[in-house]
Amino acid sequence: MTARPAHLRCPRCGYTLDATIAASESRGESQGACTECGLDIAWSKLRDEGNDPAWFVESRMPRRNIARRAFETLAMCARPFALWSRVSMSIPLRVRGIVAFMLAVAVAAHAIAAVARIAISDAQWQRWRGTHLPAVDAAFGAVAPLSVYAASDILEECQRCAAAEKAGNARVAWLAANTLAVAAFAVDRADTPEIAIGSGAGYGSVRGYEPQLLTKPARERLLAATILPIAAPCVVMLLPTSMRRARVRAVHLARAAAYSAALLLPILAFALYASATRWPLVLGAPTITGRLVPHAVLLAALPLTLVWNHAIAKRYLRLEHPAAVAAACTTVATLLALAASAAMFDAI
Repeated sequence: MTARPAHLRCPRCGYTLDATIAASESRGESQGACTECGLDIAWSKLRDEGNDPAWFVESRMPRRNIARRAFETLAMCARPFALWSRVSMSIPLRVRGIVAFMLAVAVAAHAIAAVARIAISDAQWQRWRGTHLPAVDAAFGAVAPLSVYAASDILEECQRCAAAEKAGNARVAWLAANTLAVAAFAVDRADTPEIAIGSGAGYGSVRGYEPQLLTKPARERLLAATILPIAAPCVVMLLPTSMRRARVRAVHLARAAAYSAALLLPILAFALYASATRWPLVLGAPTITGRLVPHAVLLAALPLTLVWNHAIAKRYLRLEHPAAVAAACTTVATLLALAASAAMFDAI
């Protein structure tokens, strides 16, 4: 039994276009408009999977090199108009590809945090001890950038405890591995007790002294700012009337929100800088400029989100008045982020 061919649908609104395409091609036309939402479509793009960009993680091609394509897609996010010009709504949403992209964002975020951890720790070592950061501390910072413990101190204390117990190198390695595993999750010096090492005569402890990579206010400001880029593309779904007028399927907004995770990387980098330089992120001076400083992370995310959503509305969704759509969505998302910030700080 022959399988029935799938219907060709409008990539934006999902309207069946079989009859429209047949009539258009009978007139010798290679493209036309959706009779439901008015989207201009090249008919070949609905049939030919070879039009998908080779670097896009959701492209309809053999599932190989998905990790490489995830990082290539992440790199393309630095050029939002180029990215959304080449990503077609006709490409089906692939959860596997989006998961791979999210993992790429997580790896990139870890790399940013690791570089910041090593730079901040090295500056502290030069200021306090007149030397550069030891290699073992740099390696531990790259693995566990949020930790407030120094690997060199842990290893030194492990050796002392093992010597007191007259233990060999195997005991030192065992103590060091277990203590470093515990220290990797110690992210807040104020709330973290001393780490106990050894037992009996070889008992000792190590207390964290590395500066916090993200202070508590910076973490909360970063969390509030994260809402802005993720929520902005989804704002249309909160407005049923606008959703019907735009005739955009929710799957496209979900895709836009997923790839908006790329904006978290520059926002994270800015939050790390603000934390390292001790910006007053809790309460600023009683001036106009001073009152804006606590919201510096959110203010940094605002123009990024506006440009990103303008690219989505204009090049991907191809809506009318894309600048106005982007501005409206970004404004509503900003209010949501400010509400989250007010809930954490009990003040705007």
